[in-house]
Amino acid sequence: AKVFGFANTEIELHRHFLKFSEGCLGISSDEFNARISVPPKLKENMKNIKKHVSEELKIPLDEFWKSQVLEQRNKIHVDIKICSRILSLTINNLFTKLQSIIESDVSFVASFLKGLIATEGNVHVRRCGRLGEIMIAIHDRQTRVWIRKLFQILGIDPSKDKEIPGDEGVLIHGFSNFKIVQEWDLCCLHPSKDKSLKIGMKGFKEIQFRKGEGQIIILKNILHGLRTSSELSRKLDKCQGTINFHLRNLHKSGLIHILETNGKRKFWCVNKKRGGGNFEFKKEGNLIFLLN
Repeated sequence: AKVFGFANTEIELHRHFLKFSEGCLGISSDEFNARISVPPKLKENMKNIKKHVSEELKIPLDEFWKSQVLEQRNKIHVDIKICSRILSLTINNLFTKLQSIIESDVSFVASFLKGLIATEGNVHVRRCGRLGEIMIAIHDRQTRVWIRKLFQILGIDPSKDKEIPGDEGVLIHGFSNFKIVQEWDLCCLHPSKDKSLKIGMKGFKEIQFRKGEGQIIILKNILHGLRTSSELSRKLDKCQGTINFHLRNLHKSGLIHILETNGKRKFWCVNKKRGGGNFEFKKEGNLIFLLN
């Protein structure tokens, strides 16, 4: 039988789902069945957990199916559903018709992805403390193609899909992609996933020398008085070889020149050909512009 329902670890998200079901579909919470699955460490507390969930979601205890103890769980997982082929088909058809509307505006795209990550997403932080990947669990290949398109609308470039049977999904990797996820606040609806994102992003070095960002950071620091490669290396926590590489490129491009030398030490200065004032740097493609 076709079912309509929702499963998650966050009770607050279940409340939103039940509010939607009652307000938009006319289905009250007491019409749903529920099942709880818990990790082994919570097995002895199952009765109290079930009572608490029943009170929070206003689903009668006699509508609960037999609870499960699952090794793979590390949190309480609540699955609520109603068996209805007609309702399931109606929701699927509605979803299909809404796709073009969602694609039409980036704010719609962001809102949809926020909900999707809250319900089907997994934010994985590596042991080193760095964000490793964000995965959206989606079995259907055609749906994954569409979800990839939504991420691309926001400027996020997904990796190759995970296609292990039973564990399929859309994968997001890379600092640049994670930055966009953070800028759009795509994990905000799920507290623990949002927390994992923030922790994982802190695992990256604060100063990222990617796609020209390093050269802009060096230029700004030279403007603020750091003149030698050794000073820049200490301040930016980068090896002197990396700093010298960027300094040579900036020198070739005419953005900096040698102010003076002291033995082997070179003191660098930004070329202020446009006169005094405050300067700002902007990168477009492979070019860095000095703005006055």
